[in-house]
Amino acid sequence: MRDIKTSGIHALNVFIMGRIQDCFKENSDVIVELLSKNLNQIVFKLHRRNIISDSEKLGVECSLSPHLGIRDLFYYIEVNDKSEEFIEVLNQTENGGIAHLVRLSANYYFTSELKNSEYAIGTDVVLSCEISNDRAVQWFKNGIELSTGSKYTLKNDVLAHQLIILNAQEEDAGDYLCECCYAKTKCRLKAGLQVIKALRDLELVKGETLHLSCKLNRDLNVKWLKNGKQILCDKQTDCKKTSKENLFKYTLKMKDIKMVNSGEYSCVCGNFKTSCFVIITDIPIEQIINARTTEKLYEIQEKKEELTQKEEKIVKEETKLLEMKTEIKNKEMVIKEKVDEIESQKCKLAIKEEEMKQREVQLELKEAKFGELEREKNMLNKNSLTLIQQSEELKFTRANAKVMQNELDSLKDEKRELEKRIELLEKYIDNGSETHKKTITEIRETYENMITQMKAEHTDSIANIAKTLEDMQRKQSGICVVS
Repeated sequence: MRDIKTSGIHALNVFIMGRIQDCFKENSDVIVELLSKNLNQIVFKLHRRNIISDSEKLGVECSLSPHLGIRDLFYYIEVNDKSEEFIEVLNQTENGGIAHLVRLSANYYFTSELKNSEYAIGTDVVLSCEISNDRAVQWFKNGIELSTGSKYTLKNDVLAHQLIILNAQEEDAGDYLCECCYAKTKCRLKAGLQVIKALRDLELVKGETLHLSCKLNRDLNVKWLKNGKQILCDKQTDCKKTSKENLFKYTLKMKDIKMVNSGEYSCVCGNFKTSCFVIITDIPIEQIINARTTEKLYEIQEKKEELTQKEEKIVKEETKLLEMKTEIKNKEMVIKEKVDEIESQKCKLAIKEEEMKQREVQLELKEAKFGELEREKNMLNKNSLTLIQQSEELKFTRANAKVMQNELDSLKDEKRELEKRIELLEKYIDNGSETHKKTITEIRETYENMITQMKAEHTDSIANIAKTLEDMQRKQSGICVVS
């Protein structure tokens, strides 16, 4: 894991403060699932290296849930500024994935984030943010990933990233998210209030029906005013709101109007206001009848408009249904691919498990063989001690043999000396003297018997020594072969 710019952690300490906690908030489910398996081991290692204190260790271990304990642990690490040591401990406890996550959170974060805003319908909306390092980002709207097309344009300039919404409409409002690794920034877009159709001045005759309407792009709780005073809706006065394609129409209808109904009419909500002037004039009865007819024509026209709206709505619903079916089909294909991938991974995992079992069997065999070798080693050690003892005995025997050899050489010298004396005696003694010859012969036989006996003893000792040496050499050769 050392290949991910770890040296930058020291230089980014100021920015890291807060990043580790953000990392936990944004990925708490994953972190809790992984770290809770060996949380005590991690806490023990952190405490042993003086990264967290006794009280902090006890606080994590006594937490009501793993979620709270791990959250507090991230807080302690951040306060003590021990992120790098924390990463090393995670790697030592087989939590390289979390270490990688913390590193990415330290190295990849948004230096300029998205901001909530409103937009005017029909304009191009630009969402901008900047990341700490050059890396690709992903854009989402309401959880659905976006890509460049007829509606959106994605741009980036090294660290700066932009999402351009072309010809933004009411349906483009929502929650937008930009994600890089484990760093996220989000905002909410709202369509700005826009008057699609304002109130218009009217001139009517007494007895007609007053129709006032305005159209907005926002669903509001509006009030109708006449000359600054609120109009109460009753059987004579009808206030209605209708919607179509995220556009809202507000209508005021007053039947059988009179001269007193003349004045300024307004539709208001907060700071929003649209107004018009209505003038009522007096007319004869024939015009009143015509006004009644006009009212019916208005009603017929409204019914036609409602019918047209419903037909258009049905067509749009059918189109949406078809799009949803297509999307469901695509998702089913994606799910099938994921299932196939999972099955493939299961097969690979089964193969690996089988390999692990075989390795365990091999390890057991090696352990048994190792035990046998240990026993042989002990026997060899005993044989070695025996050989050492025999070697000492051999040295002593060799020393005795040498002494005996010296004695034998001394006897040979004495023999030669005696032979010389005998020869001298033979010269001086009378050749005819039988007594002297007999004495000399006896002396010679006695001496030769002594020499023969000593040679035999000496030969036996030499043979025993040679045999002992041969046995010891044979044993040493066998030990070398076994080793």
